[in-house]
Amino acid sequence: MTAEVCDVIVTSMVALHRLGVPDPAARFTEHLHRTAARTLTPRQS
Repeated sequence: MTAEVCDVIVTSMVALHRLGVPDPAARFTEHLHRTAARTLTPRQS
């Protein structure tokens, strides 16, 4: 299962490169940080 998840990430990085994103790794990292901040913050009741 983890290999498949890694394959998805690699495929996404290749897609970013082919779309002409100047620095795919930086763009991915920025998005990952925003997503983590949104989804990993504790929920208040």
